[in-house]
Parts: sequence; C-alpha cells; structure tokens
Amino acid sequence: MRRILVVDDEPKITALVDSILTRNGYQVLTADSSSEAFAIVSREPVDLVVSDINMPGLRGPDLLAYLSARGIHPPVLFISGDLEVQNVEQALDVPRAAFLPKPFTPAELLAAVAGSLRSA
Repeated sequence: MRRILVVDDEPKITALVDSILTRNGYQVLTADSSSEAFAIVSREPVDLVVSDINMPGLRGPDLLAYLSARGIHPPVLFISGDLEVQNVEQALDVPRAAFLPKPFTPAELLAAVAGSLRSA
C-alpha cells in the first residue's frame, strides 16, 4: 500500500484529501504544518508528499528543500488556490514536483497522485 503524506494548514482540505485517498486504497498520514510534516517523514518513509504551497512557517517548496538537504527526497504534488505565477514557478522548480490547482475534483486529485507516483 502506498503511503502519502498530506500537508495543509486548512483542516477541511486535509480531511477531504485524506478521505479521497483513503477510499482509493492509499495509506494517508496528515500534518497541519511543515514542522509536523518533517517530524513524520523523519520517522517513517512516504511514497509521496501532497502539500499546500502557502502555509505559516515553512512554505511547501521550503519544506521540500529542508527535507532534501537532509537526504529525504520524496516526490511532491503541490496543491494551491494561489495561482500567482511566481508561486507556481517556485513550486515547480522543486525536483520531482507536480502542481494541482485548488479547487480540484476527486478524479483530478487521483489522476495527479497516480501521475506523481509513476514518475517517482
């Protein structure tokens, strides 16, 4: 079973993504901050990180840079309602990263997750 870490500071988004992925056979871990996500990834491996771009503290791309500097290199699917070009470009500048704009349908999320796992 593939293990996915979902990181978002909006509990409703985290719960929605968790529900969709769990119903479709994924094991889901959740975090509401980058620091909590780092703690999770430090103690157990994940196959994919699904992360919001803009969060308090470390932003999504910064979280991945922080993990990478410590030798942890999971693929990432960034999700965000902030479609400013600079934010999207920064997110996609992370190796092994994909982007899915909010709002998204369950089918769009599942397709993006499957694509990110295939490219890993």
